[in-house]
Amino acid sequence: MRFSPTSTEPLYDILPWVLRGHHIDVIEILRFPAISEILNNRHPNPSAVIPNLSSVSSEPTSQLSKEYLENAVRRIEANTEGLLHRHQGSWLTIRSCTRSALALLAMKLHYQSESHYGNNVPEDNRAYQSTPSPGSLQADSNLPSRWRDAVMLVISMLKGWEPESPDIYQLRLVVEGLLGLCHV
Repeated sequence: MRFSPTSTEPLYDILPWVLRGHHIDVIEILRFPAISEILNNRHPNPSAVIPNLSSVSSEPTSQLSKEYLENAVRRIEANTEGLLHRHQGSWLTIRSCTRSALALLAMKLHYQSESHYGNNVPEDNRAYQSTPSPGSLQADSNLPSRWRDAVMLVISMLKGWEPESPDIYQLRLVVEGLLGLCHV
């Protein structure tokens, strides 16, 4: 089965809609380790930790993280239409879209912090730098151009579903708070 390159194309048959959702889930599972590596890595420069390790190993991680982030936006856009109505997958879809928004925000904040701190200095000795590090100047370009719109869609979706469950209100507050920390 082939899906449109844009996630916003409405699917009028439930089967392709469900299969597209499963495809998005598979991509997310396969690409998640790249995001985890970037967000959990205390030493963005691998050769700083393991001598003679080439920086080539970070190129696949960067590419896979870009694919993960694009997939996160795709998930949010694809599920916007489906969350207009209550269905058996609403509870999980709300949480998976929120997870995608949180991943986008985490990467934005990660890149934002890299631009203010040198990425070759150990975490406990980092000093504020007014000039962004060379590697971080390109980092923000790893985020899909539609990332902010996708996060705003999730906030709107959470507002719509807040009356259903108190935890959705809390999720919205977290997403809005993190978005407020992001520089434009």
